[in-house]
Amino acid sequence: MRYVRLLLLSALCNISVLGITFNKLSVLTKPIGYGAEKGHPGVRKSLLAGLSKNQQLFNYNPTCLDECGDAVHVLADINALRQAIRLKQQGKIKYLLAGPTLMVRGNEYNHVLGSKEIDICILNSDWIQQAYEYDEPALRGKIILWPAGVNTDFWKPRAHTQSKNVLIYWKTEGKDFCNAVKETLKKYGWNPVVLKYGNYCPNEYKQFLDESAFAVFIGSSESQGIALAESWAMDVPTLVWNPGKRLIAGRMHDPVSAAPYLTSYTGAFWKEMHELEYLLEHIDDVLCPCAPREWMLENMTNEITVQRLLQDIQEYQL
Repeated sequence: MRYVRLLLLSALCNISVLGITFNKLSVLTKPIGYGAEKGHPGVRKSLLAGLSKNQQLFNYNPTCLDECGDAVHVLADINALRQAIRLKQQGKIKYLLAGPTLMVRGNEYNHVLGSKEIDICILNSDWIQQAYEYDEPALRGKIILWPAGVNTDFWKPRAHTQSKNVLIYWKTEGKDFCNAVKETLKKYGWNPVVLKYGNYCPNEYKQFLDESAFAVFIGSSESQGIALAESWAMDVPTLVWNPGKRLIAGRMHDPVSAAPYLTSYTGAFWKEMHELEYLLEHIDDVLCPCAPREWMLENMTNEITVQRLLQDIQEYQL
């Protein structure tokens, strides 16, 4: 009996030391002490806001090593990652987390993401994980998925009125394809309004969403789709073109997703134009189960996504 008790105690002790626990986290988007911050601003804002809301002790881009926490999360910037790897080798930090806005393919920069000093690689979605593991097999077993959340206090709709406007969010593909989508919407009695990716500010996008019954997204792939999440937070469902594969940095990726977190509560996929027509023919049935803002408040606020990230980090088995 005493032997069994000792075994149980040993097992419990092993479990307790497998998880990652740290006192203070330093988030880097540039090397400590120099450089300009890099990376996607939406991802950065989500992480910092979520850490604050979860009362996690952290600092952002410390100016010197003395300010650095025992855990470092290199959110962006390869030079910051290389610096953090050296600090880990020197025993100056305890844990090193990397991602998700570091590189397009997992084997870039001389396979730096496969370094043994990196404890956890943070990525946005399932298909990105598959692509990174294909390119850098050393990442298998070291990946945690974290979709950035959005500020649902800012991305909040006014009282919706009946509208025949439909927003076309045009990110990729040629003008002919976009025009074909426009004409299809017109055929079914909708008034399409086109917003070109990269040519708007957040307030403009918010205004377009506030005036739209739903949105049609044209983009061949998304690592997670922050603009989609912003649409959902505005209670605007999305019909998403999803070709399923894409050439990325010289390799054909298959499968890929144009909306990794889309559900029946937030919209529907289509691939061929006749599939879009089918959705438009049955638009009431398509939109009836949609409750995009409700889904966002339950799944993808800054607070919720970072809370889940912190839990996954603390439960991760080294």
